[in-house]
Amino acid sequence: MCPDEINHEEGDITDELATHFGEVFSLGGLAGIPFSGKTGFGAYAHHVPEGGNIFVLFAPHCAVSEEGLCGMYHRQGQKELSTACGAGIGGYRAVKDLEKEPQIDAHGDDTQMDFIKQLLWKNRERIAKAEEASQNAEITYVLFEELLARLKRIVDVKYLHGGKIIMLGGI
Repeated sequence: MCPDEINHEEGDITDELATHFGEVFSLGGLAGIPFSGKTGFGAYAHHVPEGGNIFVLFAPHCAVSEEGLCGMYHRQGQKELSTACGAGIGGYRAVKDLEKEPQIDAHGDDTQMDFIKQLLWKNRERIAKAEEASQNAEITYVLFEELLARLKRIVDVKYLHGGKIIMLGGI
């Protein structure tokens, strides 16, 4: 899950699952993408008791405001609506008109956002084809597809010593 505070409010699915299952090990970075990779999953799995199971919840988010605006959210204490997922929507806005693919600065201070911009740049034509009111949702679908593909590459049952993995994904 994206670390955005609106994904972790009391009564939300993340809160309910943490209450039910106990400890949480977060693999997600901006937009919910598991940037911790194979190393992060290995660390997560090594915290599980022998024969224990892992529950993975994965879901990029796309808020819908009370006015019905996709990708917009009214945060407590703020007068104006703001974007959610801000990383996804902001990333697309930053790259939608670029001629060249943005590069990831592996030694920079914003590698997660660099990756998101690169991903959305590669999918900018697909996103632009969506109706304007649906573009924020399309951004979220792109992020979901990346998140699922990445999880398929990093999740490895060899770490579980007889346990099982349960994965629940959505938007």
